[in-house]
Amino acid sequence: ETAQWLVKFVAFPASSIAATINCYMMRSTELSTGIQVMDKNGCVLAKGMRSKVVARKAVYATMLSRAILSIPCFFIPAVLTTVGPIAFFCQQHGALALTISTFVGMLSFGFGLPATVAINPQISSVKRSELEYEIQDLIHDEIVYYNKGL
Repeated sequence: ETAQWLVKFVAFPASSIAATINCYMMRSTELSTGIQVMDKNGCVLAKGMRSKVVARKAVYATMLSRAILSIPCFFIPAVLTTVGPIAFFCQQHGALALTISTFVGMLSFGFGLPATVAINPQISSVKRSELEYEIQDLIHDEIVYYNKGL
């Protein structure tokens, strides 16, 4: 019984690593080309130059949010379908266990995705002093913004 309970958690590390690697691979070109920075009104600054520093921050933040998203998607359904009244109901009505597990998984994703986006909002800020020197020279705002992506 303990082995069955642990098997439900085996997919978590694999899924988190896969989501993180996928995000890195899909956005790796941004690490070499950079991302544009904007002012608080969304106007592109520095004559459209792209910052690799900002790209690195954006890609790593997105990778982290993808890994965090796996937490509610894997742990909440596993715990709810293993412990408590839902587990008892699933044991009594085996035919409905898959349906209930799927529904709990969908709810977990439905709550987990907005929470993950709230942790790392799409538009993020960075201090001018953290940017490349050639971009700093073209910007007068102390705080600039960038689209991190989702």
